[in-house]
Amino acid sequence: MSYFVIIRGAAGVGKSTISKLLAKKIKAEVTHFEKIMKSFGMDYISGDKWIPLDKYLKAHKIKIPELKDKLRNEINLIIDHNFYHKEQIEDLIKNIGFKHFIFV
Repeated sequence: MSYFVIIRGAAGVGKSTISKLLAKKIKAEVTHFEKIMKSFGMDYISGDKWIPLDKYLKAHKIKIPELKDKLRNEINLIIDHNFYHKEQIEDLIKNIGFKHFIFV
């Protein structure tokens, strides 16, 4: 059975590096949520200190079906991002519905 791993932390601490190394070990695909947010035009707005929670939840609705399809096809996933809002992680866990691990 496939699973997903969330790697959470502040900017510049090595999340992407750890994600890439872990992906090789567990044969997983890495999803960088920052790139997703930019691709949907939901990233930072000039003057904002962080991305509002509602933007993340909108992006989840778009991206979660794709993530679930991959997991159903036995592809393990690593999702890395800052995840400043606790609700982001709760929403992913609830709506993806697969076994998961979280590293901070």
